[in-house]
Amino acid sequence: MSSQVVRFEALVAPPFPRYWFESANGVDLCQVQQDRLIHNWRLRSEPYPHYEQIRARLVSDLDDFESFVADERPGQLVFNQSEVTYINTIDLPDERNPHATLDDILGVWNRFGGIEGDLEDVAVRARYLFKRETTPYGRLHVSVSPGVRRSDGKPIVQLEMTFRGKPTGEDRAAALSLLDEGRAVIVKSFDKMTTSEMHAYWGRKDD
Repeated sequence: MSSQVVRFEALVAPPFPRYWFESANGVDLCQVQQDRLIHNWRLRSEPYPHYEQIRARLVSDLDDFESFVADERPGQLVFNQSEVTYINTIDLPDERNPHATLDDILGVWNRFGGIEGDLEDVAVRARYLFKRETTPYGRLHVSVSPGVRRSDGKPIVQLEMTFRGKPTGEDRAAALSLLDEGRAVIVKSFDKMTTSEMHAYWGRKDD
């Protein structure tokens, strides 16, 4: 199985205290700074509620924040960046060594052949540039790191994927539209990056 932590950011203008607003069950966390609003979903006992529900909670946070700002200061929020992050904690079949089996998980990974000894540690970082015609507007950041889960000591691989970019406009609709696009990029890229073996292990069907 793959567990996920999801974070959305809608950036809106120097360092400022970050305020945390947490749901009663500790699952949802809204963070507010002078230049950004972040909504995090964190894995507890509840299953992942899917993107659409978390997006709706972010919109609710934005509604509350815009109402507060309107009461305190005239004008509208200006959105200059959107960000969506998925942190996937991937359990390994048969509790395999996470440092030596990335090729079981990632279709883009090939071991260095002909080297004696067991691969003891490895990490992967990648960045992909996205353009509208010839103009860059966003990047997908990917990092992969093996490890051990603290809660139960099981070997895992953490696959973190972040899409960050500049919306086509400065209004909320444009910022949310880019969030949707970023989420779609992450979902498609996750599917392309991971192997058919892991898809079968997760119960997914490849076309």
